[in-house]
Amino acid sequence: MLLLRPEWKVVDAGDERGSLEIYLPPRNLLVNVARGHLSQFLARRWIDVIDIEFKKNRVFHSFQDWEAMTSYDSAARRVLTTWVLANRKSIASSDFLVGSRIVAMGISAANVMTALAGLHMIAHTDRAEFEAVYKRLSRA
Repeated sequence: MLLLRPEWKVVDAGDERGSLEIYLPPRNLLVNVARGHLSQFLARRWIDVIDIEFKKNRVFHSFQDWEAMTSYDSAARRVLTTWVLANRKSIASSDFLVGSRIVAMGISAANVMTALAGLHMIAHTDRAEFEAVYKRLSRA
């Protein structure tokens, strides 16, 4: 598991089907951990909090630990993709850890749009590989 301190947590939200935690570690890293179903409510919570950081002209390396995420609302994927595209300048890189084929397909669909804007979303299925990228960037 990624080393994430409680004091870095900026979101701890959930609903009846899923949960979302968001952390802002040092070195302009942004980490979110989603479990279960990612609803539109959770996506909106993510946007509401991180939009404030984007408006500070910070640029993040974004890590999505979605290994335990099993499904998502299509509307949540669309709103997050639109938001990422609108804030492309605030995202240096975007790495995902996925365990579900459905979630991986959603990332692939979103990547079609973001890649055109110059942001390639990288989906990892191996935790060690995902964590190696995080460790490298947390030391940079």
